[in-house]
Amino acid sequence: MMTPENAPNEFLYRPGMGRFPIDNVPPLLASPLPHLSDDPDTLFDELSKTVPDHPKQTVERHHAMLFERLRELCGGKVWVERTGMSIMYVRLLPKLFPAAKHIMMYRDGRDVVLSFQAFKPIRPMIWNWKWFGKTGPSLLDLDSPAGRSRYFRFSDRFFAPKPLVKWMLNNPPPLETCAEFWSHATLQSLPEFANIPGDQRTFLSFEALTAKPRSELTRLVDFLGVNLDEAWLERTSTIPRQLEPRWKKLDLEQQSDLSAWTREARHAVDHAFSNHQITA
Repeated sequence: MMTPENAPNEFLYRPGMGRFPIDNVPPLLASPLPHLSDDPDTLFDELSKTVPDHPKQTVERHHAMLFERLRELCGGKVWVERTGMSIMYVRLLPKLFPAAKHIMMYRDGRDVVLSFQAFKPIRPMIWNWKWFGKTGPSLLDLDSPAGRSRYFRFSDRFFAPKPLVKWMLNNPPPLETCAEFWSHATLQSLPEFANIPGDQRTFLSFEALTAKPRSELTRLVDFLGVNLDEAWLERTSTIPRQLEPRWKKLDLEQQSDLSAWTREARHAVDHAFSNHQITA
């Protein structure tokens, strides 16, 4: 996935920008650190002075110490982390980080499904879910999701040979499969999100963010409990762009099918968001 033709735009570490060859970049440098620093190699070296000396402890404590060290190095006040498909961890994250606040950022499911089909890094996950999700451990199992399950660490040796991964990266799953994957992940996660205490969770709509960036970003900062920096708000309000929904560019038959495949999950999200607005 780290090859130039497969790496997503979020992977900012590119050939020639640092001392690591592009086919052998430490994962921490692939995405997180270049988003925090224009000199990610130096930031990586700073972490190497403390992280190897972490005591034996739980994975979540290792992450908490890492986040705190990065906050210190980057001069921040709070840590805000966003990862696509972290909805898989909606049951685990509140247990691992009980003091954290949680934001469910969502977008019209029809556009998400089209993005899933086009986004190479998620294709292997969708193909594996299609092939094995209904007969064995699922990548979307809320108790043992991908990255957490011992089964998947074991199966990596047998079900992820490079030719197969290359095939999955280069072959988009059927749109209906992508819709089923998104719908399943959404429907099973919404009740779990509702179980998080009300003052520790909120929704952020992609469509609202692009239509009213200043007000949505202001609401986000208020939820995080930090002072609003007007210069930051002015700068970041220019980033979101309001675009025509991609699904509306499909032919009418495809629009109808995609709407039908995602209807239940889209309505569930709308209902959850409406209830949140009433109680917030």
